[in-house]
Amino acid sequence: MVHKILYVSRTWAMGGAQSIILSLIRSLPKDRFQIYVAPFRTDCPADAQFEKEAAKAGATLTEPIDWRGWKSWRSCIDTIGQLTETHNIDLVHVHDNVSNLITGLSRKKLRTPIVASAYGWWELNTKLKLLYALEKRLGLTRMDGVYTVSEDMARKLRLAGVSDEIITVIHTGIDLETWSPQGSREQVRRQFGIPAASLVVGSVGRISSEKGYDHLLHAVNSLREELPDLAVLLVGKGPDMGRLAALANELAISDRVFLPGYFENGAAALEATDIAVLPSVLDEGFPTASMEAQAVGLPIIASDIGGTRETIEKGITGLLVEPGNRIELAEAIRFLASNDKKRQEMGQAAKERIARDFSLKKMIAEMAEFYDLHIKTK
Repeated sequence: MVHKILYVSRTWAMGGAQSIILSLIRSLPKDRFQIYVAPFRTDCPADAQFEKEAAKAGATLTEPIDWRGWKSWRSCIDTIGQLTETHNIDLVHVHDNVSNLITGLSRKKLRTPIVASAYGWWELNTKLKLLYALEKRLGLTRMDGVYTVSEDMARKLRLAGVSDEIITVIHTGIDLETWSPQGSREQVRRQFGIPAASLVVGSVGRISSEKGYDHLLHAVNSLREELPDLAVLLVGKGPDMGRLAALANELAISDRVFLPGYFENGAAALEATDIAVLPSVLDEGFPTASMEAQAVGLPIIASDIGGTRETIEKGITGLLVEPGNRIELAEAIRFLASNDKKRQEMGQAAKERIARDFSLKKMIAEMAEFYDLHIKTK
């Protein structure tokens, strides 16, 4: 029997959460699950982009949810309820803070079983702190099940009052075939204009302030005399690109900082890198970028924050540093940049660990079990 699952997700930016959702759409067994996506119609371009990507991944698009701010949440719930009846949905899976809250508030009105995702919380301002507090207390506590990506996130859910009985931790899985070396290191470096002799640190993902890349530029600047071939490659798009370019100019390291923007082949971009660096300054649920870099076979330096530490075996697959500590970050870069053997050992260990513990196949199997458990409650 094929069960019908409705995905509901507002999208402010394409990031790790969207990568997970698209992986589920592509990879859940088609003989067991048919994924429907209710696209949000908003003024945000990311919602339209996610709708397009979801269709490309193989989801069945439903009638849209017209979101015009909180004044429209009741009509949105009416739409979700109508969609569950029209398409004979077996399970609703809500994937974002707004959807988690409005469906939780309306739990009694929606007769279909509902599960929610809790990927992480970035408390950038008072408004977001309030939203997250309401989401936890009035949304997630009322779900039939809550899927989250790390033990650290599960701990936070329990502290917020979510029953341990409904929490399931499923670590993000990586498609090992997609995220593997492709032999394109020199070609990509030429395309980005990176000198062949450079030792490159950096990452692939969203370029935004919470990722802490300004600390990376300062750390690299402090090593410029000691490591003259050290360069930074940050592949992706985001609101912080202009500020980072200006900072590179201010520090007079523009010749060694590369910001090429979006690049379709993330694995090839990572292959052009020697050391992955994720200097996040805000909490991370279970950063997909960390998994992808290690799957390619890179040693990694990351902030010891949130669920990030669960993605790394300290001293074996990478190094953890204090968030925002530029001196500690520079020391970690110096250590790996000066030790070819250690980089190779860590990179190989990282690749083996991802294949062993964090494969896409493992994640999909665990998600299928999670769905089966909650569909049976209907």
